[in-house]
Amino acid sequence: FLTQELRNLLTIGLVGSLATFSIFTRESVVLLRGGHFVTGILYFFGSGFGGLLAVALGLFLGDIALKMMRY
Repeated sequence: FLTQELRNLLTIGLVGSLATFSIFTRESVVLLRGGHFVTGILYFFGSGFGGLLAVALGLFLGDIALKMMRY
């Protein structure tokens, strides 16, 4: 049903994303449980908002690049 390449992409992508998210969450919890409340909260929200800003910036720059390529 699925090609080997697609199976690898889905498997590696899924496992990689889960590992990345679980490590991010664990680091946040370790900081909070260790009494580093400000650092933990800044890390958690800073990473989330930083990621959203990076995506928004990438989309914005991608739009500019596409418009420049059309001329």
